[in-house]
Amino acid sequence: MVDEYVQELDDQSRPTYRKVQEGVEFSAYVRQRGYNIIPISADQQLAYGCNVLNLGNSNIIAVQEETARVIAQSPNFRGRIRYHDFSAITSMYGAVHCATQVVRRRSSGTAALATFDGVDGDIVQRINKRKLADDYRDSVPTFHQKRR
Repeated sequence: MVDEYVQELDDQSRPTYRKVQEGVEFSAYVRQRGYNIIPISADQQLAYGCNVLNLGNSNIIAVQEETARVIAQSPNFRGRIRYHDFSAITSMYGAVHCATQVVRRRSSGTAALATFDGVDGDIVQRINKRKLADDYRDSVPTFHQKRR
């Protein structure tokens, strides 16, 4: 169940929190936010089917082939999905999302881990994921959604 709070400033400009929703079932909460849920089987979930990497711009990497096909065939998915065999890593109880870290490129060409200090971190994450999507464009097999 989800309880949602919003942060507001009191009359002395101090942050306070106010509960705006209480006891909302999780999938209903997600749908309220405009997201669609693509159902997969329990076996696919156990094989890390839900552990995908969102590269931005409707590009994702999946590590479970059957789930990649389910996502690609869903009318709720309008993007590109790439399957990558990650079994060497999933055998150690993790997958592609767990094995990634956002990197911020400096103008000197060196890299530093991104800090997520509010909006700046989100912007860095989107920029790096877009670059990563460009880097992966032709490197792994792709399942394209059938257009209807």
